[in-house]
Amino acid sequence: MELTWWLVASGGCLGLAICIVVALLKPMNTEQRRLRLLANVGRLTRLPEYRRAARLRTLSALVAMILLTVIFGASVIAAARPTGLPSTARQSEGVEPEDIMLCMGGRPSDPAVRATLRYFAERVTGFTTQRIGLTSANRRIVPMTRDYQYAAAQFNTFAAASEQAGDDARWTPAVSYVDYAGGVEDVMALCLTGFPAFDQEAAQRRSLIYIGPGSRRAPGETRPTLFTADGVRELVEAGDVQVNVLLTGPGGEALEALARETGGRSFSANSNAAADLSEIRDNPPPQTASVEAEVRAVETPDVPLALALAALAGLALWPLVVRR
Repeated sequence: MELTWWLVASGGCLGLAICIVVALLKPMNTEQRRLRLLANVGRLTRLPEYRRAARLRTLSALVAMILLTVIFGASVIAAARPTGLPSTARQSEGVEPEDIMLCMGGRPSDPAVRATLRYFAERVTGFTTQRIGLTSANRRIVPMTRDYQYAAAQFNTFAAASEQAGDDARWTPAVSYVDYAGGVEDVMALCLTGFPAFDQEAAQRRSLIYIGPGSRRAPGETRPTLFTADGVRELVEAGDVQVNVLLTGPGGEALEALARETGGRSFSANSNAAADLSEIRDNPPPQTASVEAEVRAVETPDVPLALALAALAGLALWPLVVRR
């Protein structure tokens, strides 16, 4: 089992510990009162009815503490969005998980980049077995994730910022080097390394969608890049990645060739970005032949929720059991 929001689980455990400490350290008011003296207390406490009542009271307190702890713990685990537990919500065996990396060589103010952010912000919340990530020219903005609400919020944030106040400084902070000038190949390499275990074939399908100019180097630039076109091709082949290209400027012949070789799609700058993205998504990578495992739902809160409901029902019905 894995938890998507570990902070929720940590906060719940800390809150429970604080409650226990306060309960142990707080003085009991009943002990400070002056108790009424009774005669023959020894004989009274030896009566079977008294012992039965005392045992029942202790048992009731113990059952209440256990059930309340179970309810609290199960609720915290469910709120932390667990994955990997048994679940009744399952996808068909023919559906395989897919990793999608949005590789942005352009800025959010570019119409194609903004349209892509809007496109996936609207559709990512309907994903089931996919993971999605977002990489700019020099930043991993959204690591590969199944937290669709978070991804959609990030996409909308950058798209809205570009419409209102221009490009967000967090998108591609300006960094200059004396002996290096980044190119499209370096952006592609950064995006490819965003796939988990990027240098190995994986069970999930992998799709990279590049949106940006065909060349990022100024005319006459002589400073070297880190990666060449052949180096990028080796990374693509090693990770078995399908490359799709949406060019927003001239050039990019090497990217178009790479898209054809990997079974992807390539489009020019004058095309409709939303229609192009729909065609790309209608042409996903082929299913991997090595994995035929059943794909389960992304979040699996069924077990902790059922446990919490069962404990709550037991807590509600316990007084009826005691009276009988």
